Amino acid sequence: MKEISHSKKEKYAIIILFPVIIAASFFAYGKSDSPAAKTKENSPVLESVAVKSSGTDEDVVKVSPATNAVVVEDIDSDAGINNVDGENRDAGATKWVKDMIGYKKVEARTLNVPADHKKIQDAINSANRGDIVRVAEGEYGENIIMKNGVSLEGAGAQTTVIDGNNLGNTVTFKSVRDPRTYLSGFTIKNAGKSLSGISIENSSPWIHDNFITENEFGVYISGESRPVIQKNIIRNSSKGVQVYNFIEEKETGDVVSDETDDAVREDDRAVLDSGQDNERVAPPEESKTKPVIIDNLITDNKIGIDLYNSHADIEHNDISYNNHYKTYLGATYGINISGSSCEISNNIITDNGICELCAGIIADENSRNVLIGYNDIWNNKNDFLCFGECVLDENNISEDPLYADTMLGDYKLQSESALIGKAKDGLDVGIRW
Repeated sequence: MKEISHSKKEKYAIIILFPVIIAASFFAYGKSDSPAAKTKENSPVLESVAVKSSGTDEDVVKVSPATNAVVVEDIDSDAGINNVDGENRDAGATKWVKDMIGYKKVEARTLNVPADHKKIQDAINSANRGDIVRVAEGEYGENIIMKNGVSLEGAGAQTTVIDGNNLGNTVTFKSVRDPRTYLSGFTIKNAGKSLSGISIENSSPWIHDNFITENEFGVYISGESRPVIQKNIIRNSSKGVQVYNFIEEKETGDVVSDETDDAVREDDRAVLDSGQDNERVAPPEESKTKPVIIDNLITDNKIGIDLYNSHADIEHNDISYNNHYKTYLGATYGINISGSSCEISNNIITDNGICELCAGIIADENSRNVLIGYNDIWNNKNDFLCFGECVLDENNISEDPLYADTMLGDYKLQSESALIGKAKDGLDVGIRW
């Protein structure tokens, strides 16, 4: 056999290995931090909410299961990065994607229930980040697990119901970091004993325009969560909104946080309700549990808002008539603050509490930086009880809000109300809808 020269061997090796080198270069490029390798997000812009929210998860390269195509953002728009030989590496990768694989930008889709999927959970499972699941009128007996970046929209709280059937949390957000994820337009009820209509753990969704009723906890917020709770009616629960960040100092000096089982959490709640100190160690303003609670009607609960080792901004809510829960006749409060910090402004806090130490607002000795201003605090068993560090601004009011007709559920202010235009922002005190 004729022997091949070394120079020819090298040429053949280059010919054989060249496609492999190109493919490897492309996939290395695809995993780079270049802007061209990031996913395009096309979810709704929530311009109507003028509040701060936490950052999203890191962007990632996705693969579309329908087309088996690498998904990139605006692949033709980047100038690219030149390699050592002066060639445009991005341009080569772009051509390789188009010619050999093909590409497709991710566009937000709308998945309809029951038209496209019979069950809400099936639609959520099929959705991608940026998609919206829209649910038609009707009652749906499900316990929903939300998905990061997927929003859930009902046809309206009066006509679209998610019933947890007392089997578990009705809607659960767990590690849903994308603050553009929203839940809107539902009645959410019947989570069951010691469970939540909406459970938010290590998540930052936008919860708005829902009717949340007949749950042990209307909205339960824990862990590293910064949700926006806005324009909801929350009623007929043990605790309308529970913000719970458990921190305990053990004998070893270790600090453990919210990652405990339900039984332990229930024991902790019992300690909280009994008023006993639980060795809180973290300054409340440094808590990572920081919801914004704004423009909600929170009524007919045992406790309207319950804060534990956390921080909250509570603004423009009506927190009224929180003095019972089913047959419960014990301690009731509008806002109960335990080892927490908060800013409470522009709210109506009225007719809360039935026991001697019940109050519209109560803060225990471990609470600090509790700022209270421009609220109407009126006709509670005790309007205000503070055993910690609180600042009660002189701009607070104590007047009958003059609701239109609470018996008919109309919490609008009558024209002669003293609260008209008296909020810090120049608007009316209380809800703005």
